[in-house]
Amino acid sequence: MILDFHRVRVTDLKYNRQGDRLFVASHDDNVSQWDTSTGVLINKFIHPKRVNSISITQDSIVTPLFTLPIIEYDLYGCVTWSPSNKYILANVGSRVDIFDVDTRELVHSIHVIGSILNGKISWTSDQSMFVIGSNCTTILYENNTWRLIRSFDIGRRINDATISSTTPPDPHQIVVIHEETNKVIYNSISNYSTSTTQQVAEINGHDDPSYSISFSPENKSNIDYTT
Repeated sequence: MILDFHRVRVTDLKYNRQGDRLFVASHDDNVSQWDTSTGVLINKFIHPKRVNSISITQDSIVTPLFTLPIIEYDLYGCVTWSPSNKYILANVGSRVDIFDVDTRELVHSIHVIGSILNGKISWTSDQSMFVIGSNCTTILYENNTWRLIRSFDIGRRINDATISSTTPPDPHQIVVIHEETNKVIYNSISNYSTSTTQQVAEINGHDDPSYSISFSPENKSNIDYTT
């Protein structure tokens, strides 16, 4: 199934909890909403600026619209709700800023020395961990304590990373999109085990750069975007 609507770079893909809707963010100042069973465009949401990232709350409660006091607004590459909806996480440069939703205040920052964070912030289904990608490394953190659990040395530039929604005793898998430039751009999708940090699979991707990847809610497939 091919979803054709946006005319410039697509930056993020998000399923709703039920898996029947897919939201697509783009630098054309739009977020599109799709029916995943038919591929039909249901709605579009116009934004005053280009959209780098989207995030869907973990419950059905409608949260009033508000703006966080972010100085470097245009530089943030990703934003996401925490599973409890208590925090909003946003990455910029070599750090992840964590905001309290009730107070709108910055409560913590995670710093990654010497790395520029790429892609989105993805959570495990048990809400215990989240994963982010840096230039050549994918990093796994613990929820609430913001403690680094382990890192995965990919060795190549990462465009995006996500984590599977399997629950114990099944192992989680981290999937990354990476690229190499050698006359042509070569993309591949790699799977890594979170328990051993070893690569367990690799799939050749598109001929053009891929920027975003996401698991479906039932964890049986993943979707990615290419130019």
